[in-house]
Amino acid sequence: MTTMTKKAPFLLLACFFMLALSSCTVLEDASKLQSYDFGSDQIPSLTSVVGERKVSGVEVGTKNGVQHKTYTYETSSQVDDMDDYYGELKSVGFLVTKDSEVAFNRGSVELGLNSADAGQMVLVTLSWESGKITVQVAKGEGEVTPF
Repeated sequence: MTTMTKKAPFLLLACFFMLALSSCTVLEDASKLQSYDFGSDQIPSLTSVVGERKVSGVEVGTKNGVQHKTYTYETSSQVDDMDDYYGELKSVGFLVTKDSEVAFNRGSVELGLNSADAGQMVLVTLSWESGKITVQVAKGEGEVTPF
């Protein structure tokens, strides 16, 4: 057996642990965010309004030229957290851009704000179900008009 063949399982295991550690760091950092930043735009984070919550998922990407960041939080005070965060977004100028879809213990609402960058807008989609709140923030071309 070559030396490289002997080291392959160890290297694979080391890569797995490095990936797991970096994933934990991303989730831990997300739980302490004070704002979601998109260049000139700073949107208050859920945790800046309701306090630190456990983050169970983070996704960042671009689709069809639209940048997005999605954070999933676990909470035992889902209704209060949603009310407080929704109120904060409205107080900083966000407008409802898509009607709420609400069922017994789940739902979603979309709010928007014209970006500090000309010709751009920021959309925040809040969704909730079973002790989880998901905040998706997206920035792309367009102008916000109230629903």
